[in-house]
Amino acid sequence: MLILGLIAVFFTIGATALVDGLPEDVSGKDAAATCVATVVVYAVFFIFCGSQVYLNRQQGQIQL
Repeated sequence: MLILGLIAVFFTIGATALVDGLPEDVSGKDAAATCVATVVVYAVFFIFCGSQVYLNRQQGQIQL
């Protein structure tokens, strides 16, 4: 998530190494928005999975 966040920042400021390779119809701000959306999706999955681990540890062993 950290790396994607940094890439979004670099797209936003218009880093030449990243922006020069983009197609004509895509701007750096569009690419940055996509990176930010990806970071949000990863964060939601991380929080959800972490809450599942926490809840499973609180309940103890499951007996069938």
